[in-house]
Amino acid sequence: MDNDAIAHRLYGGSTPAPAVLPSAPVVEPSAVPAAESAAPAEKPAEPVAQNDGGLPPDNILELRNTLERRMYSAQKTFESVPTGEWARLVPGIDEVSAQALEYELKEVAVDHGFTPEEFKDFAAVIGQIDPATKADWGPQAVQQLQARYGQGAEEALRDAHALMTRDPRTAAGLRASGLANHPMVVLKFAELARRRRA
Repeated sequence: MDNDAIAHRLYGGSTPAPAVLPSAPVVEPSAVPAAESAAPAEKPAEPVAQNDGGLPPDNILELRNTLERRMYSAQKTFESVPTGEWARLVPGIDEVSAQALEYELKEVAVDHGFTPEEFKDFAAVIGQIDPATKADWGPQAVQQLQARYGQGAEEALRDAHALMTRDPRTAAGLRASGLANHPMVVLKFAELARRRRA
């Protein structure tokens, strides 16, 4: 399947105009017919119980309340990773919120299975992203997924989307910043999702 065919299936019509790219992840799982999925049948995702006050949802709190997480804190594990630059992607963020964001990003990195080196590389790229190029990100992500995964590109995209949306706060942050469509972000989440399944 070529890039235009994938773009057509993901966005409808011919290749999407940059002005109409969604701010949500490149594809919703319902956009790909189930009959075409090569993935084994999985049990449907359970609804995520939400806490109030911006706390992580219950499924993430459960993840964070393990012996391993208590022994190896995300803050210590990722202390050398400069995530402070990411706050610039959030318009109008104040200093206190920026510090809270930096703290939570490290927790989220562990939630998603980043290694310290991967997160350092990821943080370096995020710090260099030019938000003015957002319109190009969706089509570039499709092309890069096709190049890396070939016929499995749609499945990789579904996997990335599922991992991105596991924590609604992460999904909201990625959508708000536009990073949900950034090729490097989509590829990394596809890789992390596949690693989790292996």
